[in-house]
Amino acid sequence: TFRARIKTMKPLFRSLDKVEIDYGGADRCFDVIRAVSFLSRYQELYTKQKHLLGPNIVANYELGAKLTLADFAWAHAEQTRIFRRFQEIYKDYDIVIGPTVGVTPFPWKQLYVDTIDGKKLNNYYHWMATKYFITLTSNPAVSLPCGLDHNKMPFGLQVIGRFRGDGEALGAAHAMETAFKTIPGLARP
Repeated sequence: TFRARIKTMKPLFRSLDKVEIDYGGADRCFDVIRAVSFLSRYQELYTKQKHLLGPNIVANYELGAKLTLADFAWAHAEQTRIFRRFQEIYKDYDIVIGPTVGVTPFPWKQLYVDTIDGKKLNNYYHWMATKYFITLTSNPAVSLPCGLDHNKMPFGLQVIGRFRGDGEALGAAHAMETAFKTIPGLARP
C-alpha cells in the first residue's frame, strides 16, 4: 500500500526518493527506555497494589526491574546514535515520509498484533515499530490519512520533519492533505 501511494503522489514533489535508514538497535533501545519509564511511573502501585495493574504494565515494569545501569546507559547512547544518523537525511531532504504502521487496522477487541507476514513479533507493541523508531529520533511527526489499504481499511502516512522543525512538518502535512483531496486513492477516507 505504501509503495502504491508513493507512486501516486510522486508528481507532487520535486523529488521523492527511497532512503535507507540505519536504526541500529532501535528495538532493544526502545524496550529499555520504555521499561525504565514504566519502572519509574508504576513503582508505588506495583509494590502496594499490583493487582490493579494490567498484565502489560506488569510485564513492562518487571522488565525494567531486571535492567542494569549498563543497559540504561547503552540505550541512551544508542538513541543518540540513532538520532545522529537520522539527522543526516535532512542534508538532502526536507521531509521523510513513511507508513504509520506496518499492518492493516484490526478489530478493536484485539489488543495487539502478534505476527506480521507469519513472523512472530518480539512483544505486544512491536507492530508499532515504524512509529517508535521515529520517536527515538526526536523528530516531529504528523500522522496523515492517505486513502484505504488493500483491505479497504484506512491507511496512514507519517510526515517526519527536521529536528525541531514542527512548523515545517505541520505545513508539509497540511499541503499534502490539501493536494490529496483531489487525487483518487490519496484522499481522506
